[in-house]
Amino acid sequence: MKEKKWSLFLSLVPGVGAKTYSRLITALGSAKAIFEAPKGALEAIPGIRPSVVEALSFREALLEKGEKVLQDLQEQKIGYITLGEEGYPPSGKAIPYPPPVIYYKGDPSILKVPCFTVVGTRGASPYGLDMAFNLSKGLAHAGLVIISGLARGIDTAAHRGALSTGTTAAFLGSGLDILYPPENRRLAQSIVEKGGAIFSPYPPGTPPERGHFPRRNLLMAALGIGVLVVEAGEKSGALMTAHYARNMPGRSSLFPAQWDSLEPKGSTC
Repeated sequence: MKEKKWSLFLSLVPGVGAKTYSRLITALGSAKAIFEAPKGALEAIPGIRPSVVEALSFREALLEKGEKVLQDLQEQKIGYITLGEEGYPPSGKAIPYPPPVIYYKGDPSILKVPCFTVVGTRGASPYGLDMAFNLSKGLAHAGLVIISGLARGIDTAAHRGALSTGTTAAFLGSGLDILYPPENRRLAQSIVEKGGAIFSPYPPGTPPERGHFPRRNLLMAALGIGVLVVEAGEKSGALMTAHYARNMPGRSSLFPAQWDSLEPKGSTC
């Protein structure tokens, strides 16, 4: 079995989020080595919860689960890129504890083109919707790939503006088989058909729960060369995305120890 499959299977182990995945790989070197490691070696890794060690002891069940997910991915035409793989977006590695796996539909190579993130409120004004559409249209016409979150309001306008002259990429806070909001299913299809892609750091079957969106926002902030907030409330995911972008390495003077404050609250570690 190739390391890519081992990496996918490891990311599906209950309790293994981005932080735990990083600790395991750092300690043992590869996903395959983690599955083959004796219980004592896993218990000796700092920061690994007993529940994760226990879950990894059911190796055959985990492999069976992984093969089932692989089958689902093939049936739904969903691809995946694992951390450490050549196709993984370099800027995605800049965030604290990058997603072990990024799932996609469409052309993942569009992330190699300079991208610009456009976000904002779901309850946008007509003026805000027009601005999001026209600004994204202009940026896409200039050759940038517009990144947004496929949400109602500003995100939807940004994707549509980009599609009128160029390419766009959507990032979800759910599995790619659970498009949210459901009325944007046709828009997601158009994004893929016109050379773009939709991405998610979550496997199929993951619902669009509130705690999933900060991780998605952090990824959008990392992948864009800039972030444009068209309209947003004082406490919103859009402003959170701008905050993340401002504090990316090379964009601020944050000390390394302060990066823990950027780990999205409510995410699985």
